[in-house]
Amino acid sequence: MSKISKRILAISNLVPQGCDVVWDICCDHGLIGREVLSSRLKSKVIFIDQVHSIIVKLKLTLKTSYIPDRYKIINSKAEQFDFQNKHQSNCYIVAGIGGELSLLILEQIEKSLKENDNFIFSVHKNHLKLRELLIQKGFKLASERLIAENNIFYEVLLVSKSAPNEITRIGSFIWDEFGDDEEIYLKQQIKYYQKKCRYNPGSSDILQAYQELAKNKQVFTS
Repeated sequence: MSKISKRILAISNLVPQGCDVVWDICCDHGLIGREVLSSRLKSKVIFIDQVHSIIVKLKLTLKTSYIPDRYKIINSKAEQFDFQNKHQSNCYIVAGIGGELSLLILEQIEKSLKENDNFIFSVHKNHLKLRELLIQKGFKLASERLIAENNIFYEVLLVSKSAPNEITRIGSFIWDEFGDDEEIYLKQQIKYYQKKCRYNPGSSDILQAYQELAKNKQVFTS
């Protein structure tokens, strides 16, 4: 494998120890699942993607590098797949896709969710909708990180029904270690919601939450 990105490393490092199966959902080239297979984790990895050509190429890649009983490959739309399984604990990784599709996948998986199952989310957009749905459905936060890579910011969340912390709409742990990246991201969010409030006043509470955070962190914003 080529050099692994910070985001993929962050995601794979959040997979709980002792997890029976890790699902790399909408896996594309399977970089996240392959990193899990290469790590100290003993979990089986299931790759799922709807694009047939990707699946064909991934089969060849995995065949040359990994033991066959450590993984499984499924060619299917994740939002339509039946996730019923007999595993004691699953970690469902939903990353690299938009928030709307992530919501559909969450709804589908929840039909067969077990007590010990976890989700790792790292979506491209619609973070707020995802967080609000997770809160609505009673999920709790185990961990979250902000990853900056190639001038793009990624929120990475590890959640489950049994985690100890409340999920918040703008994030909590991601602001604990407040450095340059966090300040830039916070200013971006404030600027985005300032623009959004011009045509959608309903977003004002989110803007106020970010502005209050900036005040607490002593960040100057226009």
